[in-house]
Amino acid sequence: SDGLWTPSVDDILKLEEILPEYLSQNSSQFYRQPPVWQRLDEYQRQYIGLERGEKQIIYGNYFCNNSGVDWQQNLVLVEDGGECFFHVEFDVDSGEFIKLRVNGES
Repeated sequence: SDGLWTPSVDDILKLEEILPEYLSQNSSQFYRQPPVWQRLDEYQRQYIGLERGEKQIIYGNYFCNNSGVDWQQNLVLVEDGGECFFHVEFDVDSGEFIKLRVNGES
């Protein structure tokens, strides 16, 4: 069944370690300079563990502006905003990213 789980620090570190390379491989979704993978320290992050059947997925939410949301308590979801906001999904077992979504510009 689908549910939530809490990723370990190691799970998050594994994701973080390969995130810059993954983003650079998908550079066509980003267009600003300098590239987003060189500016990751400017982004705040939220991580949620999602269960999809047997799979354990980490949903990573990245944003360079929390839009006034109490981001340590609430998910920051914004329409538009461009690449200031992007999301990834990471399959913990395979150690691979399975999805990248970058917000559009208004």
